Amino acid sequence: MAALLAEFNSYLDREHADPTADSVSYRQGTLWLSQVELADLISQIGSALVSKRDNSPTLARRPHLNEHHRVPHRAATTAHN
Repeated sequence: MAALLAEFNSYLDREHADPTADSVSYRQGTLWLSQVELADLISQIGSALVSKRDNSPTLARRPHLNEHHRVPHRAATTAHN
């Protein structure tokens, strides 16, 4: 987590940092998922990243650091209806 915040702060310290123009984001949310749904989500994210990993540098491409973490939340273990 410290590395994630350090990278974000390093970006913000740049002279011409423009989070909107650079599509910078930090998102956090809770997803209620079964083990099967979680496995499916992990597979989908992995597939999306793998599909781009062999992109070569071009004049139109810039490197983008992609970090994410996934931890169980301490929320109730059953849904409330």
